[in-house]
Amino acid sequence: MKQSEEEIQAVIYKLNHSPGKSRGYKTPYELFTGKSEALVAA
Repeated sequence: MKQSEEEIQAVIYKLNHSPGKSRGYKTPYELFTGKSEALVAA
């Protein structure tokens, strides 16, 4: 099964913008850039 580039990028985005308990509930993006993200449940 081969994934498209678009599908791969969607997974990467989701992983990098998901908070984690071990990171103090910050996303990898927030830790790497130092910028805060507003996470809003839809």
